[in-house]
Amino acid sequence: MLLSGALLQRALAVTAPTITPGSGVYSTYQSTATITATPGDQIYFTIDGTNPSNSSTPYTVAISLGATNTIKAIAYSGGVPSAITTSYIQSDVNSLPVPRTGMSLWLRNFGAIVSGSNITQWSDLSGSSPANNATQATSTKQATVVTSAINGINAGLFNGSSRDYAYLPINLQT
Repeated sequence: MLLSGALLQRALAVTAPTITPGSGVYSTYQSTATITATPGDQIYFTIDGTNPSNSSTPYTVAISLGATNTIKAIAYSGGVPSAITTSYIQSDVNSLPVPRTGMSLWLRNFGAIVSGSNITQWSDLSGSSPANNATQATSTKQATVVTSAINGINAGLFNGSSRDYAYLPINLQT
């Protein structure tokens, strides 16, 4: 059986791009992020947390970073998209570096995915691949966001009885 060029091209997997630095909280200021992919692929990205497509901003130069950043990137090869890569990057010079060697899960309010005032997913910042995100689909069991809870920083409120999350050793982001 022979596949036509278009079908063969779609059958081949496009490698997801890599964002550097990766997800994490850094005790030194991270001024830029770079995105790399397979040579010849076109890279597109967003910095507002939305999923990128081939109509998003094309990646051509390093991305300037602020204190907290959510970068999502996708690569296209011959019109075929890769999986989306996400990097949550926070520069906090007042924090101690967190060693991630051997760490399989690190949840923090930064990187939480919110629906209204409920936190539906805590994104893993450990650097594990694939990410080990924690999710809760039932709204009555989701933590709620408390704005400016501690020193002006948002926090998640758990009521102690009905707020729980499933640890899923898979990457749920697409």
